[in-house]
Amino acid sequence: GLNSPLGDKLEERNITVKKDFPPDPPLVRVNRKNMEFVFLNLLKNGIESMENHGVLRISTRVEKDNYLEIIVSDTGKGIAAEDLKSIYDPFFTSKTSGAGMGLTIAHKIVKDHNGSINVRSKKGEGTTFTVMLPIFNKTG
Repeated sequence: GLNSPLGDKLEERNITVKKDFPPDPPLVRVNRKNMEFVFLNLLKNGIESMENHGVLRISTRVEKDNYLEIIVSDTGKGIAAEDLKSIYDPFFTSKTSGAGMGLTIAHKIVKDHNGSINVRSKKGEGTTFTVMLPIFNKTG
């Protein structure tokens, strides 16, 4: 399972985690601590958007031969269309607690790794974050 306290939250909220990873994913060159922050943030947001049961899906695949695509999606309450454009802005939050800096920092970290982060969301249906990171090419 996922490390506590995330694991505890998954159990409390009756959330199912579905993982879909290729058998031998390609390497990406990242600052591990920073990238852990990115994905913990995305997972935490997904979990917090699901009050009582839901599905948190994490998958990876190779995209356009030179990018690793990591997708984190939830079946939570979704993000209002008018809020989508602001989610990476400092201090923007739709939650009652938290400073609203998590996605701002996550966005910067991914950009610093020459990657991209995109979001799709439908109010009442859930949210999908797609992170694209360049694959580390040993020969390049």
